Parts: sequence; structure tokens; C-alpha cells
Amino acid sequence: MIENAVGVLNELLTADPEATNEFFRLSVTVNKDVCDHPTIQVRSIGNTDSEGTLRPLGLLNGVIQDGNRVIVMHTDDSGTTIIRFSAGTLEDGKVTVDDK
Repeated sequence: MIENAVGVLNELLTADPEATNEFFRLSVTVNKDVCDHPTIQVRSIGNTDSEGTLRPLGLLNGVIQDGNRVIVMHTDDSGTTIIRFSAGTLEDGKVTVDDK
């Protein structure tokens, strides 16, 4: 499932890099209920666990729920431009990328 999603995301990136980058930069503030969701990946805000930020990739990884497999977004050195998506494994809060 992850590999298929990665393929579609890379096709999207090739077809329209500007829109893909803009979409994946979207970020919304979410409440504690979303932060506590068991699969949706949320970034904490500050030193509180009462709210966080949700981005499209965190939601996608939460929806797909492929064990500890996740979609990884790779950016350029500045961290502002997506260059590709790949599959990875999430263990103990760290991601290991499966491919080159």
C-alpha cells in the first residue's frame, strides 16, 4: 500500500511540482483529541500536548496505517522544495528510508 501511495505522490510531483509543494506545506492547528489519535502524525506546539499542527503527510500516514511503514517526503537542502517521496519504516520515533 505504501509503495502505491509513494508512486502516485511522485507522479503528482512530476506533473505539478509547484502545486504539490504548496499542498504539502499546508498546516493547521489541531486540538488534543487529534494530537492523541493513535495513527495520525501531529507535531506538538511548544511545550504543550494540548495542541499541535497537522500537515497532509501526517494525515496520509495516519489513514494508510501500514504497520510501521510510512511515506517519507524528501526536500532539497534548504528544506523548502520537495524532490521526491519514498517509503520508510518508523521505529521509536525515527524513520529509516527504505530506498536510496
